[in-house]
Amino acid sequence: MTLPKSTRDWLRALLAHFITGGATAVTAGAGIALADSVGVPIAALDLKQLIAVFLASGFFGAMSYLKQSPLPPLEGESKC
Repeated sequence: MTLPKSTRDWLRALLAHFITGGATAVTAGAGIALADSVGVPIAALDLKQLIAVFLASGFFGAMSYLKQSPLPPLEGESKC
């Protein structure tokens, strides 16, 4: 059984929002490294903390997508 195209597109967008939100963790890690390099005393994130930030940010990214598109559109239904 295959999923309808609209459902596949919805799932793909949900995953994309999760990854985009999770990319915030990379930004946080880079920002901390930059701050440390200019003398601001901030403890660096270890891998466990970076993963936690990735998952939390990804979760919020996915939730923001679900706020705008809570369910995939039915086949033949317009997105508007």
